Amino acid sequence: MTTRFPFVVSLHDVAPSTAGPTARWLADLDERGVPATLLVIPGPFGGGPSLPADAPLVASLHAAARRGHELALHGYRHEGVPGGPAWRRGVNQVMARGAGEFWSLTSAQAVARLRAGLGLLADADIGVTGFTPPGWLASPGTRQALASR
Repeated sequence: MTTRFPFVVSLHDVAPSTAGPTARWLADLDERGVPATLLVIPGPFGGGPSLPADAPLVASLHAAARRGHELALHGYRHEGVPGGPAWRRGVNQVMARGAGEFWSLTSAQAVARLRAGLGLLADADIGVTGFTPPGWLASPGTRQALASR
């Protein structure tokens, strides 16, 4: 008897600037029949354009979703936001290499970034099933914003 253990595979930082490595990871996962959650950054990231400007990547994400991969919002720009107490800045540096975009936001700031990200995804006709903040770091304001949606 074979015992199967459920697990989650997530590809982080899927954006135009990471399209090449993303395609290679997806090919490897597809070859093995392993579905993944693709954590998509729709705003400008890593020197690349916003997601809707990269038609080949948009087409690739649509195809990945049709093959059973899940698409999730992973921030708007995946960059650190100034502010917050020193301990939050330290955690951000350690856990997200300073890119904890949702770690020190108020509820209103989080709502604005979530809407901006979802708007760019809508421009690319991409629906997402979830949200994972960079570094899994969410401020109380971010949690309030998510709970109110």
